[in-house]
Amino acid sequence: MPSPAPGADQLAGGVKDDAVPATSARPAANRAWWWAGASVFLLVIVVLFDAYLHLSKTYPENSDEANILLMANDMLHGNVYLSGWNVSDVPFITTELPEITLLVWMFGLHLNTAHIAAAVTYTLVVAVAMLLAKGQAKGPKAIARMALVLAIMLAPQPGVGVFVLVFSVGHIGTALPVMLTWLVLDRLGKRWYVPVIVAVLLGWGYMADPLVLVVAIYPLLLVCLVRVVAGMITGGRNGGGLRGTCRALADRWLELSLAAAAGIGYLVVWWGGSLLTNAGGYHQQAVP
Repeated sequence: MPSPAPGADQLAGGVKDDAVPATSARPAANRAWWWAGASVFLLVIVVLFDAYLHLSKTYPENSDEANILLMANDMLHGNVYLSGWNVSDVPFITTELPEITLLVWMFGLHLNTAHIAAAVTYTLVVAVAMLLAKGQAKGPKAIARMALVLAIMLAPQPGVGVFVLVFSVGHIGTALPVMLTWLVLDRLGKRWYVPVIVAVLLGWGYMADPLVLVVAIYPLLLVCLVRVVAGMITGGRNGGGLRGTCRALADRWLELSLAAAAGIGYLVVWWGGSLLTNAGGYHQQAVP
């Protein structure tokens, strides 16, 4: 017999058949917001690529672009080691050159391909910079962080600024593996495979550009060293001498592993460069 009092079934602990638990509705709403945010982000990236492609074409082509296109075309036709080539102190052998090789295969060997490659590179750099600035933030805070980076990087200075950032093959492309390294450290946290990924990313960037040694490998080694030493001092003071120091070292396993990863990345590039030279690869000018 139904209760005459309205809402008595709820008071007695009953649940209506058509009621939806809040716990199941919340993840669905979160997923919807995530997909909406990802779609907007991808739309922004597409619009940026189109804008940077047109911006790149405002600067006249020169022999630098012709040179890098010919190198990419040579790689496309089997000369992967670029035998017989004399390159500058920045060979781009693992960054822009493979990208341009793929684009030459897709669009052909002409100067417009250089503009496409430049737009792809700068768009990727802006995208990764936005993701790095977002960090672990969500909602309006994440949007504000990403918007700030986009505002800073959105429009290079006309003229030579466009050439340096959006057209020429230069150090701007090196920012991609470096920022991806920091992105891995930020997002993946203390997982055992993080140092392995870091070593690969640093080796990838350093093989293409010796500047990575200054802007990524040395700073990573320095920060890891400072944190390990600080942890050892604190552990020795608070944990009882040698045992506390050893415990502090164990707690800093990530920093020790990252320092080793930076060293391994450097050694891999040194070893790879020796193999490339012995295989008759390109001749690279020394860094002044």
